[in-house]
Formats: sequence, structure tokens, C-alpha cells
Amino acid sequence: MKKSTERDQIAIETASATETQRLGALFFETIQSDIQRKKARVVSLEGDLGAGKTTFMQGFAEAAGVKESIQSPTFVIMKLYRITRKKNPLLLVHIDAYRIGAKDLQMFGWEELLQNKNAVICVEWGSRVKNILPPDALRVRFRHQKKDRRVIDFSYVSRKK
Repeated sequence: MKKSTERDQIAIETASATETQRLGALFFETIQSDIQRKKARVVSLEGDLGAGKTTFMQGFAEAAGVKESIQSPTFVIMKLYRITRKKNPLLLVHIDAYRIGAKDLQMFGWEELLQNKNAVICVEWGSRVKNILPPDALRVRFRHQKKDRRVIDFSYVSRKK
């Protein structure tokens, strides 16, 4: 993995699916101390088809304690994983917004999910529902390079009002 930084953004290049999964696990470990908040932590996963969003989620979910195999919830739209932990329970919400819009997400109980302080909500294709993401949502953007290489940028979601 190679790392570069710019103001308010970090870019990391991975050279394999395994490295992308490992980066997902490291990302979970990094934000874990921030999980106990007043509201849910939201992560927007953005990038082209096949850019590594689900692969990243596999490492992220494993680090969170999910025992199940992680696949993109393309057709079910949302998957919930309840993780029992010694200190605090964790609700990992994995959403695929590729085929839906903000109104659809509202029907899935979006506002209630945001109020759950024990939840981490990861939205694949988060740029499609950007207008309802909280201002402090984290943005993870995936870009193809050659072969299995990916550049993954970490920043905050920004939107103009």
C-alpha cells in the first residue's frame, strides 16, 4: 500500500483485493473509537462498478466482528449485522444505493437509522443519495488503476446547500 496526503484528504493505493480488504479493516479500527457518538457514523463508498467498494466492506465488516460472508446488497438494498460486544453492541448497516434514490432510502427507515448511536451505516454508491447524507459523513472514493490496483481516497462528504 502506498499513501499520499493532501489537505483534508488521504489517498492510498492498493495492489490487490487482499490489500483492499486489509485497508477496510484498518479503516474500521481507525473510526472504531469514534463509533460511540450521539448519532450513527455514516460512510459513503463511492466509485465505478468493480472499483473495490464491496471488497473494502468485506475487510471492514470482518474487523467489526461480522462472521457472515459479505456481498453487496444489490437486490435486497440493505443488510443489517448486529454485533454483540463486551462494551457496546454494534449495528453495521450495509446499503447499496445503486438502484434507489433518497426517497427510497427514507422508506427504509433512514432517519431512524441515523438516530441509532450504536450504528455504522456504510452506503455503497453513496454519491447517489448524497443530499441526505449527514454533513459529517466520511467519504471513501475508489478509482481503478491498472490491473488490480486501486486508489482509495478518504475525506468528508461535502455538499452545497
